[in-house]
Amino acid sequence: MVMEHPNEKRIRNAMESAGRGDMEPMRAICDPKMVWHIAGRGPFSGDLNGYDAVMAWAGQLFERSGGTWKEDVLEVAATDDAAFMRTTYRATRAGRSIEDYSVNVFRLRGGRIVECWVYFGKQYEFDDFWS
Repeated sequence: MVMEHPNEKRIRNAMESAGRGDMEPMRAICDPKMVWHIAGRGPFSGDLNGYDAVMAWAGQLFERSGGTWKEDVLEVAATDDAAFMRTTYRATRAGRSIEDYSVNVFRLRGGRIVECWVYFGKQYEFDDFWS
């Protein structure tokens, strides 16, 4: 039996709690000065500096989708220094819908997220959906 790494459990808990509106586990696992790199060329792409900027980005996804943005954690794997998370996401906006997967690659230090790279399966569709 393979034991779950503590960082795997913490990331899963933080993401699932955030999906329910409880942001405290997310705040606890994120370094306040973390950097989030969002792949693509659309309005939601680019680098975000700091916890507050990342939460504002997530809030805009929720707001611009009329509250329909939803992300489900499929799997998480972690070590002391890194983690991988695969999710499915879905949203509707302006009479259109999108459903796809994303992959997040985290760099960790002392059990906290200091950097993340986010990749979407259908990157061009993601960019177009939010444009």
